[in-house]
Parts: sequence; structure tokens; C-alpha cells
Amino acid sequence: MAVDIIGFINSVEPALSWDNAKKSVMLNDYVTYYNYKETIINQETGEEIPNPESKKNFANRMLQREITNKVKSVRKRAAEETVTYEELTFEIED
Repeated sequence: MAVDIIGFINSVEPALSWDNAKKSVMLNDYVTYYNYKETIINQETGEEIPNPESKKNFANRMLQREITNKVKSVRKRAAEETVTYEELTFEIED
């Protein structure tokens, strides 16, 4: 299930008071950062076609990926901090 993070952002301040032009600039800048393409290559025909993923859906996907990666990173770090190491010593006999 996709979460509409962009829709939520636009429904609260400060974005709530922005006009559509400013929201559009912010969305365009964000998706440009992640290399969104207006057109893509159709893998079957090799033709250039309009990107079927909208900028808003692309931005939502990138935001979800960022959040997921950050949560995983925090969980990994917490798990690593709970691991304890016991020093092992070995005696080698001649």
C-alpha cells in the first residue's frame, strides 16, 4: 500500500500556505535530485515514451525508501550495540 507522503506534506504548514507554483518548484527540485526522467525508454520497442510514474508518485517512492533505509540503519546500529564479544585465547602446544 502506497503512502501519500507528498499529499500529507501539502496539507500541513508550511506547505499548506504555499501557492501551487511554489509546491511545483519544490516537487520538481526534489525529483530532479533523484534523477526523475520525464521520458523513459520502452524496453520492448526501444522507443522513448512518457514516464508512466508521475512526479508525485516518484517522490513518494523516494521518500518511503529514505525513511525505510533510515529506520533499518537505526535498527542495525541498535542490534550491533547489543552484541558483546568475548575475547578468546588459544594455547598452541608444540
